[in-house]
Amino acid sequence: MNPQLPLSLGLILALALTGCREQPAAASPSAQARWLEVPALPIVQGAVINLVDMQAPHKNPKVMAQLCALAKGDIQQEHANAFIKQQGGDALAIPQQGHLFSLLVNGDRKTQFSACAAYVANSVLSPLNLAELVAPHPVSEPGDKGKNPVPPPSQIDHAKLLASLPNRLAIAQANAELFALIATELQHRPGLTFGQYRQLSIEMFIQLAPDYLQRVKEHTPASSTEFKILNLDNQNFTFIGSNQTLFSYDYSGLRLQQNGIIWLGDGKLLGKDYFLKVAYLPEKAKQLSRIPTP
Repeated sequence: MNPQLPLSLGLILALALTGCREQPAAASPSAQARWLEVPALPIVQGAVINLVDMQAPHKNPKVMAQLCALAKGDIQQEHANAFIKQQGGDALAIPQQGHLFSLLVNGDRKTQFSACAAYVANSVLSPLNLAELVAPHPVSEPGDKGKNPVPPPSQIDHAKLLASLPNRLAIAQANAELFALIATELQHRPGLTFGQYRQLSIEMFIQLAPDYLQRVKEHTPASSTEFKILNLDNQNFTFIGSNQTLFSYDYSGLRLQQNGIIWLGDGKLLGKDYFLKVAYLPEKAKQLSRIPTP
């Protein structure tokens, strides 16, 4: 669908509520002079990655697919219970926390949404797992007597890869929007520490998790959109879309371009730099001014 669709109701309300926030106490000019201006993107992005590790450290694709379907209402609890049984478990014996299947049975909708959303967002913030895209090997002919057959070389299932590109693009576009929204709110709270900004980012992402998943759905490109893979290896994954988009992931992270504008990456969100005023070692920083000039 068109990425210019209106924001979902939750995001609109969140934007409106930013004007109703509690105003932080003004810091002294001397304290403000010691704040560091730090790009917001790595802080927000790192917070989402941390949230995945907190709520879904196993990152099991099959379990997360069930969890996302359950959170969004695509399946009912009995379907999740049947899945657990297929995996050799018993839904009635699963503890509420600490088990691979806990989020599938504990009814904690808020955490189900946030774990799913963080997992989805993180799926384009990590290197492409080529092992998941390897085509199944054909049955090899037996070799010479006494020798093990040599397996054929692994090949990427390009049909499967191409089918995944619309979803990857939609996720990256939704990431850019939500990260920019969080960064905007964080800018209204200057003088916090790295840890405080990271925790706030986590809490804001959790609050907006259902809206984020809806935006991913709304960003799904039209079926007529064509994609072309430019590079695919362990160091770089790049593709372009006929909707004027470029998606690239390498050692430096994700970079998304929309109509030639950096939509996410290189420290930018929606084509703009977002900086936070961070209180770095605030107590120690006061002592620096006491060091005499040589």
